[in-house]
Amino acid sequence: MAQLGRLHTSLMLALHPNDLILGKSASPHHSSPSDELTYQWHDFWGAGHCVPSPAGDLSRKSRINVPRTVQSIAAAQGGTMYQFRLMLLLPALMPTPALALALPQSSALVSPPRSADTLNQTAMLVYQDKARVAALVRQASAALIARDRDIASRDAQIAVLQTEQARSNVRAVRERAARQAEIDRLTIENANAKLASTAELAARDADYARERSILLSTADRLLQTPEGARVLRLFNAGGRDNWQEAKAVLAQMQKLRTATDRRDGAVLYLQKRARGEETTDACIAEYEAVVANDPREHWDWVELTRLYSTAGRSSDAVRAAQQSLATSPDDRARSVALNEIGDVRLLAGDRPGALAAFEEGLTIARRLAERDPGSAQAQRDVWVSLNKVGDVRLLAGDRPGALAAFEDGLTIARRLAERDPGSAQAQRDVSVSLERVGDVRLLAGDRPGALAAFEEGLAIRRRLAERDPGSAQAQRDVSLSLERVGDVRLLAGDRPGALAAFEEGLAIRRRLAERDPGSAQAQRDVWVSLWRLASMDAQGVRWQDVVDQLDDIERRGLLLPSDAHFLVEARALAAAAQTPR
Repeated sequence: MAQLGRLHTSLMLALHPNDLILGKSASPHHSSPSDELTYQWHDFWGAGHCVPSPAGDLSRKSRINVPRTVQSIAAAQGGTMYQFRLMLLLPALMPTPALALALPQSSALVSPPRSADTLNQTAMLVYQDKARVAALVRQASAALIARDRDIASRDAQIAVLQTEQARSNVRAVRERAARQAEIDRLTIENANAKLASTAELAARDADYARERSILLSTADRLLQTPEGARVLRLFNAGGRDNWQEAKAVLAQMQKLRTATDRRDGAVLYLQKRARGEETTDACIAEYEAVVANDPREHWDWVELTRLYSTAGRSSDAVRAAQQSLATSPDDRARSVALNEIGDVRLLAGDRPGALAAFEEGLTIARRLAERDPGSAQAQRDVWVSLNKVGDVRLLAGDRPGALAAFEDGLTIARRLAERDPGSAQAQRDVSVSLERVGDVRLLAGDRPGALAAFEEGLAIRRRLAERDPGSAQAQRDVSLSLERVGDVRLLAGDRPGALAAFEEGLAIRRRLAERDPGSAQAQRDVWVSLWRLASMDAQGVRWQDVVDQLDDIERRGLLLPSDAHFLVEARALAAAAQTPR
């Protein structure tokens, strides 16, 4: 009995660091459940990301204001587009394949520009095309050649004005604004003239018509993102250095597209892992591929931190948690990152450091909740931080402080569950708070109060597991509640009741450990259940079974540093059990 009491005190909260995770924000097509909690929806993407739509294009399309003849030509061509590689635009000048960029089909012309520059970039790409020059030679039209001369004249005029603009720093603001307006007017006029000229040539030359259609589509797509617009400007500017820089930008855009694709896959891996159909190691591999291509996304690092912690990779978890803080785009993300840092510090045995991180995160969460009192997410964030602060206080022996935090959290959880009775997450949150309140009551000697809290939580968790029988998290939650109920029953002298609870929990945990052999958490749960049964001299469970489980975990590198002393103690107890009395 004394061994069980010591184990309960030592392990009670060690099971929790990964139980309470601040809800992740995700886009509607990027839902990602954490290892423990269901996430809330939120805009997942940061500004400036190059993120294709599910259909593969860059979604936004607009229409340029071009002569009706151009629109008629586009209609006559049926808007036919061909996938291509951008390096083919000027094959004689750009032999390198590094720029290869296949684009989906599109029937749209160029979008109406928001500035003279965007219109001009599109016009330049089409007008400077080598195929246009070849088509012009084939047609040998005096009118087209004359128009080219007019265009060249205006280009020269624009260049003179731009040079003058660059040297006019000491001139009046109004004068500079007037000049810029004239530059914009001429730029738009000339761009439209270029587009009209190429449209007329396209009407006479079918090969060039196809090339022009592809170029217009390319410009339209590139101008949808800052990176793409930069590539287009560098390409149009010409020169080897500009081309090298453009290729570097294109390579980065490709990495971002790769990260987006891998992120979609990683989300699906997490979904399968939550249902016990995928392993922690496989999910880690997916997220490592994501951050290798795009290390800027805060939530990717949050996910990786939690996965590393679950796998027992402490040093990797610390690094990922620090990255989640470094990439936090706002206060809420910073609060999440501080909780992640606190979790990994707690697993490493740094209680003061963990408490400091959790309390800083709680301060931020409270401020955000006061700013938006009607936000369920903001209230839940406070609940998460309260539980984390309470955990560390309890480990430090501050029972009153821990109980105050847990009861505040329970009040929030019940209020949110009443507001949304159909929410599985809200119901689970209540069960988590009941478990923590029960822990403090038990340590204070209030067995009836502890048993009432544990049994209420167990009833909630059984309902959730029945509602979603494929959820690994729901099944583990039931095993945790059974463990708590068994502890109190044993302390109250109800040995059969305790044995039944422990054996049911062990059966659940063995199934989960078999599904995810790389999860340090799942493997740990098994030896904790074996320990309880061995301490009761339960039939079929020996201390050597506990040693074997711990040895296997240690060989695979999954033994947490804070659990090393349990292996030493289990070996001593196994040796004592084999010694004849």
